[in-house]
Amino acid sequence: METKKTNNSFLSEKVALRLRNIPDQKRVKVLDAYAGEGIIWNAIQYQRKDIDFEVTSIDIKDYGLKGCLKGDNLKIMGNMSLDNFDIIDLDAYGVPSEQIDLVFRKQFKGIVFATFIQTSLGKFKKRVLREYGFSDEMIKTCPVLLSSKRNEAKIIKHYIASKGVRSIQYYRFNRKWYIAFDTREA
Repeated sequence: METKKTNNSFLSEKVALRLRNIPDQKRVKVLDAYAGEGIIWNAIQYQRKDIDFEVTSIDIKDYGLKGCLKGDNLKIMGNMSLDNFDIIDLDAYGVPSEQIDLVFRKQFKGIVFATFIQTSLGKFKKRVLREYGFSDEMIKTCPVLLSSKRNEAKIIKHYIASKGVRSIQYYRFNRKWYIAFDTREA
């Protein structure tokens, strides 16, 4: 069964994961790199009125979110300082490996939320499989098998651990992973 592409499926779990990992401070600066309509952070702001959230939103499409930077989040993030943020949110369709790599290259220190979605016939990006130790020849020969449901948890956890992160929190529903980790641990 293929996973249907929907905005904010498992919204309550996404919000709960973020609420558990918000820094204990009066003001929290968030970079929401796949903002859409801003539903997740609006829900969090509604529940945590004691915190002043300053959300910078990016999305490739115009969903009408006021102040949203429209464009490719990888390019926009690559041209901005990430030092001013406490949280980077990568709630993507698919696997935001390029964005995660950028976060570590730019030495961001804070909380990262990421969504990893594998469809039933999906495969991980080559960069993720290479970091796990698969050769280009192996990837070429059987890319879907390497990204199978059986290998998925190992590959995702290894990918994040390869960045120096020692613990992650997550919810998992079928082939959707909602992950939180702190880059200050790396």
